[in-house]
Amino acid sequence: MIRHAPFMPSEGNHDVATDEGRPLLEHFVCPRNGPEGIEPERCYWFDYGDARFVALDSNMTEFGGALTPSELKNVIAPWVREVFKDCDARWKFVFYHHPFYTGSTHSAEGAAYMKEAFLDVFEESGVDVVFCGHNHLYERTAPLKQDQIVPDGEGIVYIVTGAGGVSRYPEKLPNPEYIRNYNDSVFSFTQVDLTADRFDLQQIDEHGNVIDRYKIEKAAGVQTAARGR
Repeated sequence: MIRHAPFMPSEGNHDVATDEGRPLLEHFVCPRNGPEGIEPERCYWFDYGDARFVALDSNMTEFGGALTPSELKNVIAPWVREVFKDCDARWKFVFYHHPFYTGSTHSAEGAAYMKEAFLDVFEESGVDVVFCGHNHLYERTAPLKQDQIVPDGEGIVYIVTGAGGVSRYPEKLPNPEYIRNYNDSVFSFTQVDLTADRFDLQQIDEHGNVIDRYKIEKAAGVQTAARGR
């Protein structure tokens, strides 16, 4: 696939096991437009069509990464706010590794440092969807705002798309109330089709079956409306 499609990576915990992830930085070419004082390509943004994407490195020095909690909160988070502030894209997406809304093996509490640094910034910036990995399964939350489930179109949807891992992790039951859909029984990947007015997500398993669908619609001049199906 890498011969035919661009890959825009964000570093995971296995990547940083070797020299804080520098082999990945050396072999992929990413925008060098990240926050001042942070090693280039760890965090970056790009526009594609009518969407702005922000990639973050969520690996702390405590666990072999290159970033401190202070850098995440005081350097990178303000940069994210400015990247989205200076933006007229209709769609706003963020992707990084460690999820702070999840109900699987790596707990949401384990990524509390990401939540503390970025939750308010994401919400104030009008982010539509956040994509994470780390847990080896698929999860989709309800729209969330300040830890509360809100009506469709009024919060951020968080996707854990880690079901391509070497093994699958179980969803811990009962799972958090905010989990709208999950699948821990089959390997799968996330496919998104995006136009100016519509976000279409399909979760597709290893046999080609669609195991979840979700869409968000944005009509011109109308507040975002979203619904799962």
